[in-house]
Amino acid sequence: MKVGILTFHAVQNYGAMLQAYALSETINGMGHSCEVIDYRSASIEKQYKPIQLKEIKHPKGFLKSLPMISHKKKLQREVDDFVANIMRTSKKKYDLSNISSCVDDYDVIIVGSDQVWNLNASGGDTTYLLDFVSDDKKRASYAASISVKDPDDEYKSLLKNQLSRYKFISVRETDAKDLLEELLTRDIYVTIDPTLLIDSEKWINISQDTDEQDYILLYMMTVNADLRKYATELSRRKGLPVKYVSLYEPKAEGCEMVFAPSVIDWINLHRNAKYVVTNSFHGMVFSIVFQKKFAYGLTKNAGKNTRLSNLLEQIGIGDRVANIDDLDKIDTPIDYESVENKLVDLRDGSMNYLKMVLAEGDK
Repeated sequence: MKVGILTFHAVQNYGAMLQAYALSETINGMGHSCEVIDYRSASIEKQYKPIQLKEIKHPKGFLKSLPMISHKKKLQREVDDFVANIMRTSKKKYDLSNISSCVDDYDVIIVGSDQVWNLNASGGDTTYLLDFVSDDKKRASYAASISVKDPDDEYKSLLKNQLSRYKFISVRETDAKDLLEELLTRDIYVTIDPTLLIDSEKWINISQDTDEQDYILLYMMTVNADLRKYATELSRRKGLPVKYVSLYEPKAEGCEMVFAPSVIDWINLHRNAKYVVTNSFHGMVFSIVFQKKFAYGLTKNAGKNTRLSNLLEQIGIGDRVANIDDLDKIDTPIDYESVENKLVDLRDGSMNYLKMVLAEGDK
């Protein structure tokens, strides 16, 4: 069967690229022919331009961002390289004007995972609701996220209208499941992030072990001064350097800056760290994949915090919130054998969902 995946795949976000890669690899491993539809959303690409209009309007912010422009350009080159040479994508690139022409190339179109149904994240692009797909084509979602606890009535109406056309729906969060079951009066499934569908051996095989000295990895999706301070205090306590993968800050006291690593190098940084400090969901996922001692920082986004804590609850890991007054907490042992057993169960449930979707696509 020919399967097309529509998701955020070519953006300056390591987790977004890796979830797209993981879902495609998983479906191909099930014996199907799967690729990521190389759709380039103008509204999303605008969000990742090296120079933002809002920064130009504020001279202080613009001057502060100047040192990062070259790093952002390098990261986009790394994104393009990963998409072109490692990820399986459609030969043709699409935009809003021609995306509907891809429909006949696939037996099933799956949207997800990531925040594809969050209009703030997509810049209002409803393509990710599969509104361009004709009714005679099978459509489904995998671990799609709305990331809004209480959408307004207009958005609820849009969701109801578009998602009622789906054969199968799976989401990432239980809140979204409850919301959509109420809107659509049908069963909605919860599935795990695609990066967790792939077992650790696969990630080990595409990454590299190194002989360098132990270090603390700091990776933040949004700048958090308290979390950075936690990492540097941990550095002093442990006598280990901090490697800071920075997307926004040109320098940070007490940190060795790492700018725009390749996707594989980003994985390597997690694999070879002694400790990981992060406020990124996928930073936490790869800490778990490589069985690291880690701590995560809370963000201002309640939805993101819920996403982090929900996963830890599902796999039986206790509180790992970074607390500068309790640096020893990061050394609290994690029973990774038990974690892996729980991941196997979650993986099985999500794989069964995919089998159901793809079996339906054969009919």
